[in-house]
Amino acid sequence: MVATLAPGISLAWLRFSRVHDLPHPEYGRNSAAKPARYLWMMARRKAPKGRAASKACQAAKRQAANGLRTERSENRARTAPFDTNLRLHRVRSRLAERQELRRRDAGPGWSDPGWC
Repeated sequence: MVATLAPGISLAWLRFSRVHDLPHPEYGRNSAAKPARYLWMMARRKAPKGRAASKACQAAKRQAANGLRTERSENRARTAPFDTNLRLHRVRSRLAERQELRRRDAGPGWSDPGWC
């Protein structure tokens, strides 16, 4: 589509999808803060020279390598292994309001009244 600004001057308009749009200018700064945070977590747990690294230091090192914290524990609170008897009072306390509990092997849209 071409829009005419004045006689002899035109401006070409292009349509972009959101998928191909560039991120917000501050996105890089915000996204760089996460890996820096994990590097600091690793640095402050580092053992003195000649001593073995603690498990906390090793865990922080893995998190820094990934750059992002894993959401495994959060996902485990919402799911349960197939054919498992649940202690629902423990699990439900960790669930957010209106969030369903589903089996781990189930698809994202699966729901069963016995598990909700």
